[in-house]
Amino acid sequence: MPDGFDELYRKLLGLDESFSVKSHYPGFKSAEHSLVESAARLAALNENLERIVERRTEELRSANSELEERSRSLELALAELRGAQDSLVQTRYQASVGRVLASIAHELNSPLASAVSSAAHLASMRESAIDAIAALRSQPEPLAALVERLVKASGDDLGADPARKRALAQRLAALGCEEPDGTADDLADLGAADPSDGDVALVAGPGGAQAVEAAWALGSLFEAASLAAEAARRSALVVMSLNSYLEVAGSGDQVVSDFELAESLRSSASSVPTGPSQAVAFDLEDGILVHGDRVRLELVWINLFKNALHSAGTTGRVEIRSRREGGYASVAVEDDGPGIDPSIRDRIFEPLFSTKGTGEGKGLGLDTCRRIVDTHSGTITFESRPGRTVFTVRLPEARDGAVMP
Repeated sequence: MPDGFDELYRKLLGLDESFSVKSHYPGFKSAEHSLVESAARLAALNENLERIVERRTEELRSANSELEERSRSLELALAELRGAQDSLVQTRYQASVGRVLASIAHELNSPLASAVSSAAHLASMRESAIDAIAALRSQPEPLAALVERLVKASGDDLGADPARKRALAQRLAALGCEEPDGTADDLADLGAADPSDGDVALVAGPGGAQAVEAAWALGSLFEAASLAAEAARRSALVVMSLNSYLEVAGSGDQVVSDFELAESLRSSASSVPTGPSQAVAFDLEDGILVHGDRVRLELVWINLFKNALHSAGTTGRVEIRSRREGGYASVAVEDDGPGIDPSIRDRIFEPLFSTKGTGEGKGLGLDTCRRIVDTHSGTITFESRPGRTVFTVRLPEARDGAVMP
């Protein structure tokens, strides 16, 4: 408001009798001009403000549109990421299945090849076996007893070195054996490369070579049968390991209940054979209830117990402990073996990875344990150094039928 305007305004309204329009006209015009200028400035400011508001509105509209576009792009990227993740999971699953199948095929190939070979040998020896039995029946008592001893000893010392065979052939030839070399080979195959002088005399005498041939035929049959049985056993172990591994995936088939942990551990340990010089100790807290599939959890205890016994060796010690730990049940399986090499500790739970020899392990046990424990909302860890390795399983404890989340 211009200076003096209030006074001028009062005079214009006749509130001041001394006011004269003529004498104050310049001041009035000046005030009027000031009012016009102020109004113009206000109009300009208003117009400028409207432009600013329009510009800011447009900028906000543009920014909002850009945000919407980015949101759509992020949603698309997230969908692609999820698709890629699903594809990766599927690829890894297929790769894992492929490795499992390849390993199982490899594990089965050797025993099955042995079984096929043994079965073929058994089939080819049919006529020889019949002839051997017939020859055995016609042998005099000393030779029959020799055949029995040779068959019983069959497989004890197979594959004698050539020098021993030559020495045996020379002993037989010196006593007049008709086929010293072939008879020496048969005796060596039977594990009798160093027979007594009395047996050498029997073999070198009348009917001796035929008796050895009969013993070789029968021993060969028994050896082939033993190899076939062992091959079948190894094949069955492979199938059993695979079956146990695949059963874990069928979580819908679990038989869930509360069961007493200490009793389950004792029962599981009793099903695993131990060596005569292996020491097994229990330090179990009774009364701990675990909620879950007892059969599958006992597969965990058995696998851990077997691994500990293997690590401990024929004269080692294994201890199984159970404790309550803040609402959880803790199971520790400890052995005094050489420990786990630091270079392979990251691979211990990897499927198909095993430190055991051929035919001793399939590399599925610890991975099976991990998967079973995972389905029970638990954890499995280990610590290892020379002379002490401990695998620890922690599971939610069931209290009065209530299961911890």
